This record gives sequence, C-alpha cells and structure tokens, in this order.
Amino acid sequence: MKKYNKFIIITIIISGLAIILTILGVTTKLLGILPNISLESSILKNKDQSSSEQLQARIVALEAEVASLLYLKSENDLLKSTIQTKNDVAIIPIQAKIITFDNDFTRSSALVEVGSKDGVQVNQPVIYLGHLVGKVKEVSENSSKIQFLNDSEIKLAVSIQNSDFSQGILQSQFGTRLEVDSVSKLEKVNAGTNVVTKATEKIPSGLLIGKIESVSEGDLFHKIIIDYPIDFYKLTEVFILKT
Repeated sequence: MKKYNKFIIITIIISGLAIILTILGVTTKLLGILPNISLESSILKNKDQSSSEQLQARIVALEAEVASLLYLKSENDLLKSTIQTKNDVAIIPIQAKIITFDNDFTRSSALVEVGSKDGVQVNQPVIYLGHLVGKVKEVSENSSKIQFLNDSEIKLAVSIQNSDFSQGILQSQFGTRLEVDSVSKLEKVNAGTNVVTKATEKIPSGLLIGKIESVSEGDLFHKIIIDYPIDFYKLTEVFILKT
C-alpha cells in the first residue's frame, strides 16, 4: 500500500513537471513569435504610410495637370475668339498685357503695355474671349489706358438682336451693372437675346457685349439689364482691335 501511494505521488510529480515544461515551451514559442508579429505590424504600417504618401503625391500631380489643361483650354479659347473676331470684322487684334488697374467706385480703367508704336489709337475697341470689354481712352508711345464698360463715363451705341433690331445706349449704373436705355417699350425685347455693338467711329458693328438678363417697363422705354460674363478685375491681358 505504501509502495502504491509512493507510485501515485511520483506519477503526479512527473505529470506536473510535464505540464510545466509544456507551458514553458509554448511561452517560448509565443515569445519567439511576438517579435515577428510586431515587425510585420511595423512593416504594414510603413507600407500604409508609404502608400498614403504616394497617393497624396499623385493627387497633387493630378491637380497640377488639371490646372495646366484648364490654362491651355483658356488660351485656346482666347486664340479662337480672336481669330473669329478678325475674320468677322476684318481688323487686326493687338495683344495687350494689363499692368495696373484703376477704379474708384464709378471709374474703371487699366493701363496696358502697348501704345502708339504698336498702332494703338484712342477709341479702338478692346475685347476678351469674343466679348467687348471696353475701349482705348488715352495713348502714349509705350502704354495705353483702356476704359472698361462698367466705367460711369462710357455710353455706347448698341443693337439688340431681336426681330426689331432695336437700338439703344449701353451704360453702367454706379459701376455695378450694365444697362441698355432708350429702347421703346413698343418693341418686343426678351431675356436671353444677344446685345452687340453698333458701328460708331472706330468701333465696328457686331461685337458681342452680352445677353439680356431681365426686362422691365418704364413709362416710355424698357429697362434692360445685361448679363455680362467677364470679370474685368480678373483679366491679365486683353486684345485691342486695330482698324
């Protein structure tokens, strides 16, 4: 009986040692695996960061490419409109880069880097993207002052391309909007109709100004507001039409 008990005790001790050794072996394996897991996690993190940086760099590159394409489109539109104007009215455009702007609430003008040596003369029309933006006010040998359509001094004879070919006078109201006056309320005028120049001195007929935005009736004449697509103060260059 004593030998049997002793055998049991030895068996329990051996089993306990086996369990302890097994646990120690698993732990060692775990300790060996953990650095690999940590390393793999670090590698994945670095890969994610690298991918994110590459993606951001690609986005920046695409944005630059889009900006470049938009610039080229703008240049192409500008060239096409200039060629079209030249063909329609048989006059030569002079490219003029804007040097400075001058505006004081009701006055609106800019200085450009071309002058009499380039063939610029007073009252020649100034265009951008196929639209009349103003006319030449003053000329020196190497520079000129152009007066924009929203200058309170400008009054320009225009024609509305409706069934009556209505004639009127374009002028600015406090430098904020363009209106056409002196069109009889008996003539049919609708929103969306083109307004173009009427031939006067150095300004040829048919230069596009804009479209009619709204029409309301006064006592004798329509009150016509023009939808004008050009922002004068965002211009960097214009074309002066040399007659």
